[in-house]
Amino acid sequence: MSNHSDTHRVDILCQLIAAGRTAARQLASALKSHQVREAEFRLLWLLRCVWQTSNSPDSPSQTELASQLGQSTAQVSATVEQLRAQGVIAPIHSAGDRRCQAWELTPAGSALVEKIAKQVESQVDELNLPGGTAWLLPLFSQEAA
Repeated sequence: MSNHSDTHRVDILCQLIAAGRTAARQLASALKSHQVREAEFRLLWLLRCVWQTSNSPDSPSQTELASQLGQSTAQVSATVEQLRAQGVIAPIHSAGDRRCQAWELTPAGSALVEKIAKQVESQVDELNLPGGTAWLLPLFSQEAA
């Protein structure tokens, strides 16, 4: 037999699923307008958020990117090559291991990610959830980052 707490958790889960689906559609629309595939954006976003804003002196290797993205190294390799050809990422050779190649955003890559992020951010209020979006706002605040 479920109690009120369980019902509330299921309600929140259902709202998260609805928000995720709507957000995914909005992201897909933003990416399409910039001619960027989701896999490409996720890789660019990882480079921007995880490594550019961290205090880590090392950029991620393709193996680390594959692990973070939940993709094979072959998939990441193909994505990396597409992004490199577009001029939005550049290779960095590791000082410790010449065989290990890491990646960083180029200025063009940073600008592209920022354009897409601003477009998606502006659509947060348009999620039209039954319970509203107020409960989502702390997730998007600078303090939460």
